[in-house]
Amino acid sequence: MTTHSGTRNRIADLDVEATNHCNARCRICPRGEMQRPLGLMTKDTFEILCSRVEASSLRTIIFSGFGEPLLHPMLAQYISQLKAVFPGVIQVNTNAALLSRDLARDLVASGLDSLNVSYNGPERKDYETVMRGMSFKTLEENIAGFLEARGKRVKPRLSLQSSMPEAMKTKKRLMRIASMLNVEKVKLYGFNNRAGNLEGAGESPAIPLMDRFCCPVLFVAWDGTLYPCSHDIKGRQPLGHVLDFAFDEIEKEDYPICRGCTVCDAEGMKEFKVWRTIVRHRLRRILPRERRCKR
Repeated sequence: MTTHSGTRNRIADLDVEATNHCNARCRICPRGEMQRPLGLMTKDTFEILCSRVEASSLRTIIFSGFGEPLLHPMLAQYISQLKAVFPGVIQVNTNAALLSRDLARDLVASGLDSLNVSYNGPERKDYETVMRGMSFKTLEENIAGFLEARGKRVKPRLSLQSSMPEAMKTKKRLMRIASMLNVEKVKLYGFNNRAGNLEGAGESPAIPLMDRFCCPVLFVAWDGTLYPCSHDIKGRQPLGHVLDFAFDEIEKEDYPICRGCTVCDAEGMKEFKVWRTIVRHRLRRILPRERRCKR
């Protein structure tokens, strides 16, 4: 693996790209600049990934990358397979447009820990304008189907994520939408220029790599190539292949791709619990037991 001068940082989280195909055309996504080939992670590549994960000390695996994970027909199977060898948290980032009831049941059965849904827009009209090709009505229906499939289980936990400009200013409206959808947590990420691939997000604050929220994250593309980050959509900074390195051997450094990125620092990542929803879910689990006791 190519090394550079600067502070070294061992990875703890893995961003896995099941596919870099996507069914949305979001205005804040520079997919038009994509130069990496499109594809789906094969079973052979995933088997290698699984063996690397089993021998690692990773804490989190996130199916995200630069595509829509639910487009991969074997996603639930991959999660189940990972769960057999990985004790940490497994999360899926999705726009939820393909979250059918059957797929929701498969994801719940897979052992998935967290489902994180993209919602870039403070209201329905804004959402459909920014996330072109997405329907708020479909989102409502699919989240309802997911919650029905989950039933009284605690997991997968459900969160809503926004990375719009000035997201914090729309917090109240986003929390209201989240409560309406029965989402338990809202995540607000500062808008960034996706490693220089998107214009209009300002200049880099020159935050040291070790202070960035992405510091402990390593990206694995669908073909098994390792990159510092999923925003390397032109494939300019490959670090090797999943065949070549054990994850615990890899240390991240300050890369050229990071220097022009306006990604927010750890303080810019905010999470808010939707207590009304959390209390409602807890009551659903507790009340039936109390009723049985009274009988």
